[in-house]
Amino acid sequence: MSGLFSDMVMSVVSKDFTVKKLVYQYLCYYATVQEDLTILVINTLRRDCKNENPMVRGLALRSLSSLRVSSVVEYLVPHITAGLTDASSYVRSAAVNACIKLFHISPATFKENNLVDTLYEMIRDRDATVAGNCVAALNEILAGDGGIQINRPLVTYMLNRLGEFNEWHAMRVLELLQGYAPQSEEELYDIMNLLEDRFRHAHSGVMFGVAAVFLKFARPHARLHEDVCRRIVDPLVTFLSTSPPEIAYVCLAHARAMQERFPGLFDTAYRTFYFRIFDPLYVKLEKLEMLVLVANEANAAHIVAEVGEYCTEMDVSRQAIRALGRIALRVGKALDQVVGLLQELLAYEVASFAQVIVVVIQDLLRKYPGSYEKFLPILGRHLYAFDTAEAKEALIWILGEFGEYIPATPYLLEQLIEKVSTQSAAPPDDPTAGGRAKRESELKSIKFQLLTAATKLLFKRGPEMQQILGPFLGALINDCQQADLRDRALLIYRTLSCSARQPNDDGLLELAHNVFLAPKSASGVFTEEMTSEFKERIFDEFNSCSVLLRQPASHFIKTVPIRLSQIEAQATPANTAPPRSPSRWGPPRRPLPRRGRRRSRECWTPTRPTRPPGGPAGICSTSAGPWPRPPRPPRWSAWSPTPSGSPRPSSRPPGAAPPTGRPSSWPCGRCPPRPTCSRPSPSRRAPPTSWARSSAWPWVPWGPSSRASSTHAPAPSCCSGRCRPTGPPCSCWSRSSWPAGRATTPTSPPSAPSGPSSSRPSAASSEGPLPPPPSISLSLHSPP
Repeated sequence: MSGLFSDMVMSVVSKDFTVKKLVYQYLCYYATVQEDLTILVINTLRRDCKNENPMVRGLALRSLSSLRVSSVVEYLVPHITAGLTDASSYVRSAAVNACIKLFHISPATFKENNLVDTLYEMIRDRDATVAGNCVAALNEILAGDGGIQINRPLVTYMLNRLGEFNEWHAMRVLELLQGYAPQSEEELYDIMNLLEDRFRHAHSGVMFGVAAVFLKFARPHARLHEDVCRRIVDPLVTFLSTSPPEIAYVCLAHARAMQERFPGLFDTAYRTFYFRIFDPLYVKLEKLEMLVLVANEANAAHIVAEVGEYCTEMDVSRQAIRALGRIALRVGKALDQVVGLLQELLAYEVASFAQVIVVVIQDLLRKYPGSYEKFLPILGRHLYAFDTAEAKEALIWILGEFGEYIPATPYLLEQLIEKVSTQSAAPPDDPTAGGRAKRESELKSIKFQLLTAATKLLFKRGPEMQQILGPFLGALINDCQQADLRDRALLIYRTLSCSARQPNDDGLLELAHNVFLAPKSASGVFTEEMTSEFKERIFDEFNSCSVLLRQPASHFIKTVPIRLSQIEAQATPANTAPPRSPSRWGPPRRPLPRRGRRRSRECWTPTRPTRPPGGPAGICSTSAGPWPRPPRPPRWSAWSPTPSGSPRPSSRPPGAAPPTGRPSSWPCGRCPPRPTCSRPSPSRRAPPTSWARSSAWPWVPWGPSSRASSTHAPAPSCCSGRCRPTGPPCSCWSRSSWPAGRATTPTSPPSAPSGPSSSRPSAASSEGPLPPPPSISLSLHSPP
């Protein structure tokens, strides 16, 4: 779409507000791609910044600041300064937002103009939108310096106007309050009482903002901190039940952080976290996490029964089965109910279910080693159905810990050892570097588990395991490439060899037994369930992306904000000339169109002629600056033929060359149609040679083209029939429409002759030449 940039530039002068808005949006989007052509629209934007319509002024200022081109900075500052004092609140808001964009484009220019002080003063603007934009702008601009310098009068002023702000500006004000420390406990409770009703606000962002302020103020008081969290539970549950999935996910993430910090907050609201039929996957996963966290002895039976229904849903089946195991780890009372559900799931004979269930059983046996009789019958007929590395490691651990109770344990380990040896010699399925690394890591973990399980079973079922462990140790010592795995195998081999050389020394054999079969206590609390400093940091960053991403902001924010205090303002010499307007100094003209097409007028196109040093003055009637402009030619053509074919009286000075080419009043083809326009359509190759007269405009020639022929058929009366057949010509003009040889300096118009010849002839008269028209002022007219 960037290839249409030059064509869209031509449409920037549209008077339709909707079209103008779309064109400005396009230009702002592709300004960085077409930086050379962006300068062509600056003049139009500057002109629109002075439009009488405040909507146009605000739109132009917003578009001018959104070009993101460094060359517009010198033209942007005056309009920002004027917009900050505009009578319209919309323009002032656009000017405040433009200050942010100017700061990112040129921080030195921003500091040079002392706009920070102006924004501080505008916080007290009578319009709440402008004041809210000032707060947001200062928060972003001064982020590197610690944000807005907030004090008690500013806090009091903002709290008194909090009801006037919309929800977005209220969020910015609440974010500002988080950086304020109350000076006394009485002030603390006054602010909290003033913000209490905001918990019932319809917008979730305002509620989270108030919650963040309360948690920040109550952090030094432990009891008050927990009371504030309990106060947040009800509005959080309300938004979770009535909001769209996106807002519900945010509520669930914050509820999870609060439940981890203060266990028991949401235990009574556990039904809120049940699945709904239209919940997306990410909401279901968060609800499963919350169901695990809120489970206790009072509600464990209901939660396990509900989660058991989710185990058959293919999108969350694996997570639901793991959730059952975690609930059983947290609440021992639910262990029997969970084991029964796992048996029912294994009865489906689905491989994916069995691979997850064996991992869950491993965790349960770590927590409840004395309950192995409940789990071993479950794995009886599914010991050969595990394909994933995680499931194989869990199965090998179970065989090593409880192999004496499973008769087929030695044979299972032998098959697994042979399969691992075969896989190590076979080429990888994924030839990429990542695939090979993943495969080697999985095989290494499985070999570690096999080595540990076979060594443990050697002391429990020695005759059966002796013929299996020996060759496996020899293969690891001689052929293994992993140093840590080879060292583990050497340690086991040397320990067992030392014990075998001294069979009568019971103490050495007992020492080896204690090393490899050391008694282990049951795991109490798993590492994943402990409240760590990491989770404390996440909770401290309440109402931010850290809660959603489960990591502090320093882990995912890498950019360093600009520090305005360390920026040196650009010094501007006193004798420096003012910046040149792009209307006077611009890129060279584009090449002429193909022959047969009429060239568009220059006064409506953003392309400006380059003025070389010492060259003629600018020629465009819309150009700005001190350069003189040529006056508009008279609205009648002195060299057009009369109805009788005789030339009209000329108004050129004596001795001047006769004009050639098309007349100066020839229509440009780009002016909007006027109700009093009498110019023919520019798409016509040969305009007629007749005359049209009107009482409103007596002398309106249809001058013939230099290539016109009298044999051509007459054209339509005016502008393709969109306006009256008679009237004044178009008000625009350009240098290209001047006839060759015409002087560039203005000449005084001919005075109207006195006597009967100055009277207006009748429309039916055709005898003799027509008298010249009355004198016409040559003052410049702005284009329509």
